[in-house]
Amino acid sequence: MVLRNEKANFDFSLSLRLINFLNSLRIQNNVPSVRYANTGFAHFRSAYMLKTRVFSHYDVTGIAPPLFFTTLGNYYYMEESIGYAWSNTPLSYSTTVQISEKLLYDMVYNDADEGWFHRDTLLDPCFNYADISVSFNFNEIYLDVVMINARIDWISTPKISNGNFSLKGRLTDDNFIPKQLIIYRDEAKPDRINDHSYSLGEPVAGVIPKPHYYKSIETIRPYKWRMDSSIIEVEFPLKFFTRGVYTILLHAEDKRKIHWSPYTKRKIGECGIMMYSFLVK
Repeated sequence: MVLRNEKANFDFSLSLRLINFLNSLRIQNNVPSVRYANTGFAHFRSAYMLKTRVFSHYDVTGIAPPLFFTTLGNYYYMEESIGYAWSNTPLSYSTTVQISEKLLYDMVYNDADEGWFHRDTLLDPCFNYADISVSFNFNEIYLDVVMINARIDWISTPKISNGNFSLKGRLTDDNFIPKQLIIYRDEAKPDRINDHSYSLGEPVAGVIPKPHYYKSIETIRPYKWRMDSSIIEVEFPLKFFTRGVYTILLHAEDKRKIHWSPYTKRKIGECGIMMYSFLVK
């Protein structure tokens, strides 16, 4: 399985070191380690924050991370955590490493002010890959961590064509059982750069074949629908209510029964396995 963007250009040794440190934190909390994936996203985001001096999950127009993750050619489920540090003395490489590790440590053990969202993202056993990048200058450090759940070997990557959305792939881990496909809508607002967290917006539709339906959101009937422990194949017409950022999210149940203790309302055993975001203007 390849999760890599060849255009990325940064210090791989630092990223790998931080992945190892993250894994030490996960092992301390009895959850499986993750592998490194150079998606191009973490480097893009940390460099963006350094360039703009905007420490936020949102860009200056109010767009959340998933759209950029998809735009870079990544179609798995992801969650982003970010950290920032400032030094009153010029930063050396070794000091940058130490501060970056401290940022990761604090995300797990000192995250109460952020509602423990960083902690639960970094420790969630759903994730099996991570991409970490640090962008820094003489006295500022911007850290971006993207946790990834990659359990699909794509036969046909997710795409939009002629008003339809489609995908086809093989599940690489039969412990993950596809459950439901929900479409979320978010509205880009510049003032959201002040938010401490981000979301996918509100659920607006669900895709499911007859005779089932969703009560509180629109039900979309698929042209193709196969969801089992080996193959996922879906095709359905896209329906939009208004302009905004839409995210198609495939949820799955994790049968491994890994015991851990989330501090947020995150539900054990519920995992995203595919995410595709796009903008409707």
